Amino acid sequence: LFGAELIYPMDEELSFGVAALYGSSFEYNAKNAPTQEFGQDLSLRLLGEFRSPLSPRLDVRFRAEGGLYMLFFDGDLEKLVDNFERECPSCDIEGSPAMGYLLGGGGGLAFKLNDRLTGRLDLLYHYVNLDLITIEGEGGEASLSMSGGRLLLAFGIEFDRSKASAPAPAQE
Repeated sequence: LFGAELIYPMDEELSFGVAALYGSSFEYNAKNAPTQEFGQDLSLRLLGEFRSPLSPRLDVRFRAEGGLYMLFFDGDLEKLVDNFERECPSCDIEGSPAMGYLLGGGGGLAFKLNDRLTGRLDLLYHYVNLDLITIEGEGGEASLSMSGGRLLLAFGIEFDRSKASAPAPAQE
């Protein structure tokens, strides 16, 4: 997974921002069944974060987030859609990208490395829900949906632009 966040501090304790997370391989592991590859996923989220200092260089952070979750079909899921299209050429099949929502939260530690850099270690939980495939035909409609959760351990670096050096005062 690869992600990026843009967070704006409202005050010393509260921040809001936007985030994106891309996964290059979304796999599904059912009990007593082989692993299935579904494709690539992308989430676009809004987040709120609360910061509580433990020491001058160490903060604990708590966050809540939610937003759009998309799955771009590949592998086994793409083969399933191809099979549906082959079996029912007159059916209308909606699929990739599948759209849904993500809700999550978590917490972690932030350690100030210097005036402009802060290291982060966060444990996050994401709940996702999306409609994968909808098939409409002469006999009616059928759909396949998915929901579940994932636990993430995230490492990161914060860049603090507010500590940028101010221009030198003009000389008269």
